[in-house]
Amino acid sequence: MNESDGCSYLMTLKLLAPPLFLSLAIGTIANPVAAQNNLPPEVREMARKVMMPVVYKVPGMDKVKVVQNLKYTKTDDPNVLMDVYLPPDVARDEKRPAVIFIHGGAKTEYTPKDWGIFTTWGRLVAASGFVGVTFTHSLEYPGKSLERGARDVRAAIDYVRANADKYNIDKDRICLIAYSAGGPMLSLAMNGEMPFVRCLIGFYAFMDIQLSDYRKTETPETLKAFSPITYLQKDPAKIPLLFIGRAGRDEVPTMDDSIDRFVKEALAKNVALTLANHPQGVHSFDNQNDDDRSREIIRDALAFMHIHLNAARQEVLKPSTSTMTEPNDFDFFIGNWRVHHRRLKERLVHNDDWEEFEGTSTVQKILGGLGNMDENVIELPSGTYRAATVRTYDPAKQLWTIWWIDSRNPGHLDPPVLGSFEKGVGTFYADDEFKGKPIRVRYLWNQSSTPHWEQAFSDDKGKTWETNWIMDFTRAR
Repeated sequence: MNESDGCSYLMTLKLLAPPLFLSLAIGTIANPVAAQNNLPPEVREMARKVMMPVVYKVPGMDKVKVVQNLKYTKTDDPNVLMDVYLPPDVARDEKRPAVIFIHGGAKTEYTPKDWGIFTTWGRLVAASGFVGVTFTHSLEYPGKSLERGARDVRAAIDYVRANADKYNIDKDRICLIAYSAGGPMLSLAMNGEMPFVRCLIGFYAFMDIQLSDYRKTETPETLKAFSPITYLQKDPAKIPLLFIGRAGRDEVPTMDDSIDRFVKEALAKNVALTLANHPQGVHSFDNQNDDDRSREIIRDALAFMHIHLNAARQEVLKPSTSTMTEPNDFDFFIGNWRVHHRRLKERLVHNDDWEEFEGTSTVQKILGGLGNMDENVIELPSGTYRAATVRTYDPAKQLWTIWWIDSRNPGHLDPPVLGSFEKGVGTFYADDEFKGKPIRVRYLWNQSSTPHWEQAFSDDKGKTWETNWIMDFTRAR
């Protein structure tokens, strides 16, 4: 690229939506050659931002194994390649769900899979227990490229499933997560033709491109076919579970409008949808807004994956007609664990200030298999303490009862939560008091090789819930 090209390039960025086109400058960082010096400072700054990492981290990201530059399609383009991120604790014959990342519009020469935002997302999901997949595809915005990009995305999904055994992937448990102009690619899994795609996530992603700048290059028929909102009007029952991360201050024209129209229509159709809005978030808030709300949304997206991908595992392992809870429901949890805790500092006061800390848990069976017990070391910033959980199973009622015991008040037992598992998700409830007021308490468990637990309180008899404690478990070696 010469100096004239660089000026023209910058003008294009200014005329269009700068945040969406951060990607178009990435070659200046990913490929630091002499041409980089010919670019204006504004373009180099854009490239620097795109290379920034995701603002949330979990233990073990540095131990993730990365298999790089896999050729997943027959194209002659040498940049259309894939990276696979493997969990550090995956056993040789173990199968994990796969999370496939779909970047926004960018020229392939800028190798989007190598951007800092995607390399850290790949490590983040792998350290959280999934197999992460990033790949460069040929979707450009707003150039005529939707069909071409879709061919690459389909080829990437086919490659992942065809090589599932090689990369410890459960080919029937896949999540697609799309960013920005990659949103239209989610439509590929919305017509019922990909039952192995168990959930979809859009981060600041176009959910309707019929009013976007794609109108300049694509036909109305193509725009409709690649707009996720279209599939709400066809057969919404075929759409996988959805999580949408919205940037409240997204600078990209029609981006938030497309999300808002999609959400309104989805609610009208009673579609299962989780919306996480960042009021102060800019486009790419997951690596641009280094704040608690960004981290909360990223955590929520990971929890969404845990719940729905691991529930899908139970659908495969158990007969579809069986939702019966069993005394071996907690067998997945027996053993020794490292625990990453996230806990709300204040509860039921609309507080959004979380603290994070580590711990350990040791779990064993009791009562001849009709129960189990764990002992926990909880390393609170204010001081370490111990706690224990006792769980018993009633075969007659097919019901679990769970008690929590805290070493700081060992003579007190919290009211037990009662519940059962269905399709890999355990839900347990209790009535309790908090600061003298009656509340409902809810525990959520997912059956997984990387277990996930959440506690939530409700002060309105279960109409709304506030999650206040999250634990993610990694098996200790």
